[in-house]
Amino acid sequence: MGHGLEHPIWELPRLTGKRFFEVAEYGLEVRNAPDHLLTPAQKRFRECVLAGKMLVDKKAVLRALETMAPPFYYLDFESVSPLDPPFAGLAPWETVVTQYSLHVCAEVGAPLQHMEYLAVPDRDCREALASKLISDLGVRGSIIVYSSYEKTQLKAVAEVLPHKATQLLAIVDRLVDLEKVIKEHVAHPDFEGRSSLKVTLPVLVPSYKTRYAALPVANGADAATAFERLSSHELAEDEKEALRRDLLEYCKLDTLAMVELHSALHALVVDGQGRWA
Repeated sequence: MGHGLEHPIWELPRLTGKRFFEVAEYGLEVRNAPDHLLTPAQKRFRECVLAGKMLVDKKAVLRALETMAPPFYYLDFESVSPLDPPFAGLAPWETVVTQYSLHVCAEVGAPLQHMEYLAVPDRDCREALASKLISDLGVRGSIIVYSSYEKTQLKAVAEVLPHKATQLLAIVDRLVDLEKVIKEHVAHPDFEGRSSLKVTLPVLVPSYKTRYAALPVANGADAATAFERLSSHELAEDEKEALRRDLLEYCKLDTLAMVELHSALHALVVDGQGRWA
């Protein structure tokens, strides 16, 4: 299904249910979808497909960038949701953050500093992780993330550690979701109607097209599996150390990717070609 279609209508963001079939009556190509059946986000994607290029609402991107206050922190979490809790106080399938990566710079394009944390399997490291994160993030500057995941997990940790809730919720107040900026104000045919980091990154920063594929741990699922393997008694210590390095390298690349995306958005404001009304 979809063979030979350049941009099938299922690439239109959130086109589901009855509306899918209504749009399909006009054909299975995005270019044929009628405006009166599309949401603003779907119209933006159709417009960039028709133009055959990226379209950028430069004023909106600029407004979003201007709300970000330096220094800039770029934060990414990794987590597991084990069926068999490795320590007391954790319910089956409950998500627990196992590591973070953090890049920081004084301004866009400035030298980067990197900080990170990786928990120890079979031990409740939430207190230690939260304490180091609070220290690493300081009290000022925008904390740039990609998606609402970090916000959700920070609120969950604040519930587990009520004595740190004030500091953790202050961090939540400083979060800026870079995915939201791209989803609402940047459209590209190669996004195929999606906005995940692994989709937008190689389009906006072409040098990243193969960087994840070259890693032993290349995505969140790999990271969760690798972390759970660290508790295996069958692995030699050198194998566990290699897994730790792989986990840290993957998470570090995620935050470095956000640094590059932030810089790419600045470049689009200056050099971007298309825009919609």
